[in-house]
Amino acid sequence: MEKMYFHNRKIINQNIKRSPQAQNLNKKYVFDIKKIFKKVKLEKKNKKKKKFIFFSLVSSIIVLITTLISFIR
Repeated sequence: MEKMYFHNRKIINQNIKRSPQAQNLNKKYVFDIKKIFKKVKLEKKNKKKKKFIFFSLVSSIIVLITTLISFIR
């Protein structure tokens, strides 16, 4: 990349090479907000499913144990 410097009314041209890391800093990333929201929705939905499955499992175990205890008596 060529840069021009002004010093004492003289123009100085210098070729400056940037490292690949410095070049990557100037890139702009494009994010699609709809995709991000969709991903968040799916995560919430999966979390609700896991909670429901866990709750139903625990409640079914409790019901099973109480029925077994009632039959034993």
